[in-house]
Amino acid sequence: MSEARLWRTLRDAVGKKGHWDRIESHAVSQGRPDVNACRRGKTIDMELKIYDVRRGGFILRSSQNTWMINRTRAGGRVWIFARFDHVDGETYSLIPGERSRSLIHDRSVDGWLGQATHVWENKPDWEDFLEVVFDDRS
Repeated sequence: MSEARLWRTLRDAVGKKGHWDRIESHAVSQGRPDVNACRRGKTIDMELKIYDVRRGGFILRSSQNTWMINRTRAGGRVWIFARFDHVDGETYSLIPGERSRSLIHDRSVDGWLGQATHVWENKPDWEDFLEVVFDDRS
């Protein structure tokens, strides 16, 4: 799976539940996440990641970590939405952006899952996903 395909999966599942926008970050700002979304007056940014065997696992660039840390310090909501494909299906995880620093040098599935607040097998519970990323539980 590619990040573009992960974006299509996300967009098809939740795209009508708010305003979701894919961003070409190189044209905007170094390290900026792939997705910006707004729902019920709340805005988030989300970095999409896939486990890439050819590149040795998950990759989070230093510039992405810096952007996430700066945004969360300013009170922004930032998430990493990651997918790992395996023999039994797929695993999706949601990691708060403030945990990004520990992922820069860790490409492993276990390391990334260890930082996740939510993990879904085969298919995310999209309503739960929306509640979490937009903090709609209050």
